[in-house]
Amino acid sequence: MNSSATLFVLLFGFVAFSNIFLSVVIYLANRASQSHRLVAGLLLILGIDSIIIALLFNAISFLQAQPWLAARMLVNFMIAPILLLATIALVRPEWLKSGWLTRPISLVLIALPLIFFSDISGFSESILNTLLVFDLPNAASYQGPDVGIAVYYGGLVGEYVLDFIRILLYASTFVFAYVTVRDWRRNPERSRIALVGTIATMLPVLSIIFLGFITSYITNLIAYIAFSVGFTITATRYRNANVSLRGLPRTLRDIPMAYKLVTIVAAGIVPVVLFSTVLGLNLQRRSLINIEGNNLRLLAEIQAESINSLLDQEINKLNVVSRSTQLVNLITVQDRNYFGLSTEAIRQNLELIERNWDRPIARDTLTEEVVSWSRYTNLANFSELSPAHERVLVTDVYGGLVIATERTNFYLQDTQPWHEGLLSLEPGSAYISQPMFDPATDSFYVDMAVPIFADDNNEDVDGVLVSHFNLSGIIDSLEQVRVGESGGVALFDQQGTWVSESSAMMAMNPGLNWEELLNNPNQWATVPFASEDSVVAWEETNSGTDQMFDLGWRLATHKSTDEILATTLPASIGAFVVSLLILLIALGATVLLARFVTRPLSELTTVSEKILEGEFGIDADVTGKDEVGTLASTFNMMTQRLRSTVSTLEGTVTDRTQDLERRNEQLETAALVAREAAAIQNVDDLLDELVRLISDRFDYYHAGIFLLDERAQYAILRAANSVGGQKMLARGHRLQVGRVGVVGYSAGTGEPRIAQDVGADVVYYDNPDMPETRSELALPLKVRNRVIGVLDVQSEEANAFGEEDVEVLLILADQIALAIENTRLLQSSQESLQELEALYGAETGKAWRKRTEKQPSQYRYSASGINLGVGTNGDEDDLNALKKQITFRGQSIGSIDLKREGADWTDEEMSLVDEIIEQTGLALENARLMEQIRLRSDQIQLLQDVTATAASNLDQRELLKAITQKIATNLDLKHCNVVLFDEERENGIVAAWASNPPNRPDTIPLSAKFGLWDKKAFKDVIHSRQPLVIQDLQNDSRTEALYETLRMQGTRTWVCVPLIVREKVVGALGLYIDDVDQSMDEEDFALLDQISSQIATTIENTNLYEQAVRRGEREHQVAEITAKVRASNDPNEILKTAVEELRQALGVEQVRVSMQGKQQNDGNGSQNNDQSPVQAEDV
Repeated sequence: MNSSATLFVLLFGFVAFSNIFLSVVIYLANRASQSHRLVAGLLLILGIDSIIIALLFNAISFLQAQPWLAARMLVNFMIAPILLLATIALVRPEWLKSGWLTRPISLVLIALPLIFFSDISGFSESILNTLLVFDLPNAASYQGPDVGIAVYYGGLVGEYVLDFIRILLYASTFVFAYVTVRDWRRNPERSRIALVGTIATMLPVLSIIFLGFITSYITNLIAYIAFSVGFTITATRYRNANVSLRGLPRTLRDIPMAYKLVTIVAAGIVPVVLFSTVLGLNLQRRSLINIEGNNLRLLAEIQAESINSLLDQEINKLNVVSRSTQLVNLITVQDRNYFGLSTEAIRQNLELIERNWDRPIARDTLTEEVVSWSRYTNLANFSELSPAHERVLVTDVYGGLVIATERTNFYLQDTQPWHEGLLSLEPGSAYISQPMFDPATDSFYVDMAVPIFADDNNEDVDGVLVSHFNLSGIIDSLEQVRVGESGGVALFDQQGTWVSESSAMMAMNPGLNWEELLNNPNQWATVPFASEDSVVAWEETNSGTDQMFDLGWRLATHKSTDEILATTLPASIGAFVVSLLILLIALGATVLLARFVTRPLSELTTVSEKILEGEFGIDADVTGKDEVGTLASTFNMMTQRLRSTVSTLEGTVTDRTQDLERRNEQLETAALVAREAAAIQNVDDLLDELVRLISDRFDYYHAGIFLLDERAQYAILRAANSVGGQKMLARGHRLQVGRVGVVGYSAGTGEPRIAQDVGADVVYYDNPDMPETRSELALPLKVRNRVIGVLDVQSEEANAFGEEDVEVLLILADQIALAIENTRLLQSSQESLQELEALYGAETGKAWRKRTEKQPSQYRYSASGINLGVGTNGDEDDLNALKKQITFRGQSIGSIDLKREGADWTDEEMSLVDEIIEQTGLALENARLMEQIRLRSDQIQLLQDVTATAASNLDQRELLKAITQKIATNLDLKHCNVVLFDEERENGIVAAWASNPPNRPDTIPLSAKFGLWDKKAFKDVIHSRQPLVIQDLQNDSRTEALYETLRMQGTRTWVCVPLIVREKVVGALGLYIDDVDQSMDEEDFALLDQISSQIATTIENTNLYEQAVRRGEREHQVAEITAKVRASNDPNEILKTAVEELRQALGVEQVRVSMQGKQQNDGNGSQNNDQSPVQAEDV
């Protein structure tokens, strides 16, 4: 682990510990708050992700990082949704109540883990042939812990999920910014909280924009620190918060101090020790891996040098063979065969041989010719001495095959990669090909080639010696080198192919990424080798010979990390054991220290509990002069003072208990007074009972109650309990208000007056009937700030009245005043009720008498049934009779006569009759009231109909006719009419006439005009302005002039009601009644008064309307006449037009207009015109 990785592990470890701690604190602070639960969940997720990131940096290889990478992909995508929910819960919690936001995000949080496991398990790829979202990297694509996980979002919808996470992050910032601006004035506290959240979410967004979206763990570090700080501040400043970062939550405050000390020390030591142990072990592992990597690199260099030496030896062998005389002679003979031929001819001959090389006829001959040459050269000896050179051949300068140890596939070798290059090389040069696999032998081989020079100067290349070299020996030697139990040495060609013993081993590809490995300057790395985490070192191999091409072979040494780190297991166990021992020792020391510190406090607590239980004689042990000792000493001093205070208080408590008992008795007396006042309804009895209770319960010498007279001049003694008080009652004792004694003073001022020593009090009245009085208290009896009396209490002892006595007696005086007032009101109410009942009974009797006068009724029940009528049969005289009055509220409204044959009436029968009569009276009264209500309703309806009719039309005749018809119909009259008087009230005119039924012919024509000079009835109505009722038409002198007319109409009773407009009688309403039993009462006259007022108002309105119409018509005529007169400029024509229009407008027979000239005096007193008159006349 390099320094940067170690720094990231430390930073993310600290962030993880802080976030988890803060999440627990915030959750415990207010578990009922949704916002705190979401913020705690967000911090917990951030803490878990930080732990995973630290473990990723701590991983040595991909296989160790793979599970943590998968866990981070599962956890990381939850941050953005929970971040948005926590944001809204802090500043807009009402948005979460409806569920329109929480449900979709909850579905996302549920769906994405299912998608994750589907992608990781390969289920989605097996169904859809592609991943959905999560593309977990393999060893080749893993780019290390410092690359974010966004690169691993892929598949079908991975990009969309990534965009969704971006939108949620930006939405959190937007919500905070929106609330900051929106609530700046309405809710400053919430606006400030949102401002902190805006800054906290804006920093990660800016880091994402400028550093890339989750592509660097620096961005994650900035984001997690900003989130934890910002949301912790907002949660602790929230109005529902109950937490402070300066201390543990309130829920932890009740834990004993020893536990708190142990918990705090453990919280500080355990993470440090464990983290230090893990970090130390990790550094040890890294150091061991570094050492093993360097050792493997040295081993790779040694093995590569060994292979280089081996290849140089084999090349030297070929060079020795290439310089042998036989081989040079063979090349020389071959060259002579080409003597005199052009290059083109030589080429043609060689191609001819190539074409015949595989022909059956020439094949054996040519092969025998080439292969047989080996018998005469030392090639056979070379093959025997160097069996790894499985096939050796020699070609001339043109590529033609000269000799070979075995038949080749081609005769012409000029296309081989070694041919062209070696022709221009100097002696000592060589060619080695890349390893090639031979399926026939199931092994790897290479082609080695060296040039052949025929002359001694080595100037021109005359041929090439080529060997088919088998690498099995080299591979065997490498595989025999073991590095530990799991490691070894492997050879790779330039393309990274593993050069192994067989095809089976070649198929076991270690999976090394050589492009990435070669960029590592250390030449070793921790990578998977054959699916196992291993430390792999490498070295490139090159032969020391001047070769045509760079071999580029790589020799890799490897060893399993498990085997390397197996040696650290005892050390790790030892380190953890040591760490555990350190923790146990530290915790044990902390426990001992906590007990040492808290034991004196516990003993002091025990002492305080015993003192709390009442053991005041115990003292705490003072163990020293430290803070605890000082506290114990101070506590003992406090205990001593407490003992002294308790002993003093005991006496005080006894006295106070007696006072409280006395006060309680007084309060009970006040309550008893209230109860007695509610039970007694007579004022005199109430006052007597009150003074008795006060004297008995308060043990006073004298108690008296004075009441003020009606003028409030004297306070009169109304009740007293003492012997002297009884004497004063007998002589009517009274005191003048405001002048005599404490009673007069209290009654005058309305304030309590105390004379603790009557001998020294100047206000005190020395009463000869109360010689033993030494102190006196007068309390005003007030109701609604009005003094109605005085409560006078006297004692035989001086200074008998204390403040508490006065307070209780004041309460008692208020209750007495209220009781007296209530009793007075009750008596007054009872008297008023009795008066009302008497009045109501009188009205009821009057109503029944009026009704029986109008409609006398008697019902008789006999064997024949129920009959209406009066009288009895003679046969009933001998029957046993029982007569009972029907009464209601003390008024007799009828009677019941019962007669029967046989025995007398029993008490039970008479009681039953009484009950029936009582119910009958109540039912009759209810029926009468209902009848009266219906009548009144009909009268109101008639008045409403008259009013509605008056407002429906402005034609006076039609209105009056409609109104009189409604009155005749509703009041069941024979006729009804309206008579209007002239201005002098000398004549009258019938304006409306109505009959009942409506189709009855009128006996008096409408608009009939008659004189009032002989109509005394109308004259009386005009002068008195009161309704007139005439029931005896024959004998009443007021109807002599009207008798014949009224008799002809069949009228028995005539009612005339005046119609008054502006204090002037303008007419009369006449009612014609033909029923002798029908009469008029006060209610009828009240109804007629209202109807007459409405008719008078209607007459006034119609008259005003007719005047307005006439005025309009006159103005219209004047306007027309004026227009016609102005139409001409000729004076004569103007006069003619004026005369004609005036005659027509006024309806006169003759109109004459004269125009006079200027008048002059003739000296005789007369005037003459200066010119003759201009006249116009229309006849």
